[in-house]
Amino acid sequence: MWSSIPRTFSALPRTAVALQAGCASLPGSCTEATLAEALRQAIGPAAVAAWQQAARRADKPERRWDLPLPGGNQGELRRPMPGDALALGNFLRRPHFGPVVDPADPTPVIDRVRELLWQATARDEDAFVLVGQGQVLGVAMIERTPESCEQGLDLDWLSAHGLAPEQVCISRMALAQDLRGHGIGHALKTAQVVAAGDAGYRAVASLAGMTVGRAIAARAGGWVSSASGAGWVLVPTRCWPDAKEPAAT
Repeated sequence: MWSSIPRTFSALPRTAVALQAGCASLPGSCTEATLAEALRQAIGPAAVAAWQQAARRADKPERRWDLPLPGGNQGELRRPMPGDALALGNFLRRPHFGPVVDPADPTPVIDRVRELLWQATARDEDAFVLVGQGQVLGVAMIERTPESCEQGLDLDWLSAHGLAPEQVCISRMALAQDLRGHGIGHALKTAQVVAAGDAGYRAVASLAGMTVGRAIAARAGGWVSSASGAGWVLVPTRCWPDAKEPAAT
């Protein structure tokens, strides 16, 4: 989802590009202080005001969950806000989504933060962050369509489930390594399915090629026994109360 990000607020300036030279002069990586300054300039007062206006216009139902974390700590799963920008940036500059970005260039991280903030206010998409001890520990999103590098949702496969492409959204999630295996992935998936129902989708499509992905989808009510040839599985939302998995053939 990060290769190109055309969907941003017009008020968000791309001033982070001007900081590349400063980051490139650092020995080895862009420091947190440099990233913080880049984010401060890219998501300043005008951008925050634009985000707040977009959030009001979207008028989404409030969705948040308190989650117990390993070690007795408490986490909160909710939509991201501009005040989360630095914590989000620090999480997203790790290799959760594909190749590691150039550590000397903050621009891709800025774009990722902006995209998540945009999704949180979009009526047909959504985004959530898991926050604990002042850090972002996970993210979960729903999007309209697969990326160009992915195999699409097979129309015959969707039709066999009684679905049209516009009735399905795509899920993305990432979780800090040390939180995996504690049921938190299920909470992220639940947030996606709830948000998808709020947006009027009948199902969430997830790539579940790995065992853990299939297990998370199955626990959320997904139909893992009728995956598409490309590895997509469906999780029905509350907007499809009479959903029934097709019989195996």
